[in-house]
Amino acid sequence: MLQKYGGVGVYAFLCLCVLPVAGFILVVIIVSNLLRLIFHLNPKLVGDLTESPTFAIPIALGLAIGLYLNRKNVFLVDLFAWLLPAIWFTCYFFIEGPRRFARLFSPPGPDCDECLLNDIFTIPLIFSAAYSIAALCQKLRLRAAKSFKTLS
Repeated sequence: MLQKYGGVGVYAFLCLCVLPVAGFILVVIIVSNLLRLIFHLNPKLVGDLTESPTFAIPIALGLAIGLYLNRKNVFLVDLFAWLLPAIWFTCYFFIEGPRRFARLFSPPGPDCDECLLNDIFTIPLIFSAAYSIAALCQKLRLRAAKSFKTLS
């Protein structure tokens, strides 16, 4: 519907640029804090689920949103939602070098000076990759349903 009224360019911009940022805000700020408030979870547990080493919440939300938004049709840009976060992530690697890059996937320690920096680079990439994987699954499902319908 958004592509019909906004055009392909607007939809591509939203999918490539806004989706990773919105995923970061959704995961880190909204869902993490809601889990802490509603279920009275330990902040360290919520941090471990949100950030490295598991990234469980960004993966689960990326898959859920990707499956929901692409349930009727999947566009090519949905399959490449990971592209700009991957470029941003790669630029960080070449600027900072491999020694600091390894800290992005290591669990935060007691002196976590760069925890937010880790979140800014890794969570949008992981969220967008999960979204694209869900979009690919929906595309395969829709294609299989269409071919099954033509056979019967």
